[in-house]
Amino acid sequence: HGGGRIVNVTSVAALLKTPLLAAYGASKHALDAASAALDIETRSFGVRVACVMPGPFKTSLPQNSLDRAASSPYAAISEHFNSTFDAMEAKAPEDLTPVVDAALAAATDPDPAIRYPAGTEAIAILPPILQALAPLQQVGLHLTGQG
Repeated sequence: HGGGRIVNVTSVAALLKTPLLAAYGASKHALDAASAALDIETRSFGVRVACVMPGPFKTSLPQNSLDRAASSPYAAISEHFNSTFDAMEAKAPEDLTPVVDAALAAATDPDPAIRYPAGTEAIAILPPILQALAPLQQVGLHLTGQG
């Protein structure tokens, strides 16, 4: 048809290194990287690819997760992480309007950004929280398409 748009939903977890969520973060990073590559591959066909990257929102993810009890080598970091995650989840917004708005922008912007963060106001506080849990490299968060 000479054009189109692919919008994938990833997560800000694609850009963060979060202890105990390696598989989740890796899957989100993989989709983000594949989307960026696909955007380059499909431009000559008039097809653009963008990612919506929600930040923390109240979802059923914690309730649907497996038991988060950890074996003894991970007990301390797991307990600290779970309490920090639970506190962040308790303060997370329920209104998903920012995600819907980001998805609409990703689907309709004439020259789309590759990433559309949504609800990332809390993201500035995540690296210090994660640093307290486990030493990390500096996380450079330069997110495009905010707005």
